[in-house]
Amino acid sequence: TSRQTQMIGWSLIACHLLLTAFSAWVHAPVVDEIAYMPAGISHWQFADFHLYRANPPLVRMVGTVPAMLAGYQEDWSAYTTIPGQRSEFRLGMKFFRKNREHGFWLVTLGRWMCLPFSLIGALVCWRWSTELYGRLAGLLSLLLWCFCPNILGNASLLTPDVAGTSLALACLYAYWKWSRKGTWQAAGW
Repeated sequence: TSRQTQMIGWSLIACHLLLTAFSAWVHAPVVDEIAYMPAGISHWQFADFHLYRANPPLVRMVGTVPAMLAGYQEDWSAYTTIPGQRSEFRLGMKFFRKNREHGFWLVTLGRWMCLPFSLIGALVCWRWSTELYGRLAGLLSLLLWCFCPNILGNASLLTPDVAGTSLALACLYAYWKWSRKGTWQAAGW
């Protein structure tokens, strides 16, 4: 029934979020996350996007909100805007030297802040597959999203991979809805 399908779906999502939250807590930061912390903080603090220009700033900004609220030690002595210089990695090392264990906790909080991006992807997969092929297909798509090793591994990191995937999937779903209905409301979405 529809109610059972909903309960199974939300249980899968709850398991997915618990697994990714646990992974975000127990695993050390990867090299990109070390550079993301000072880059995201610099976006907020200086309204400047020079650091880590290789990717859009959304995930860095969302992930560094806890650092902005909780406080941190800073050292911007390695900051430079010289083209071709990647000072965010040097700044990241300085950030972790200054903040020590608190820096690791800030990364964990930042990772948790980014879990809703994976939730968006899960919900879109579930909804779109259900609309296309029915409830069972929707649950199967949701199951594949929630326990895919690539999604689990990247959803628990402060990196743009799952956010980009989820938001692209949401855009494609909105376009698909618009192409079927052609209404102004669908165009707005």
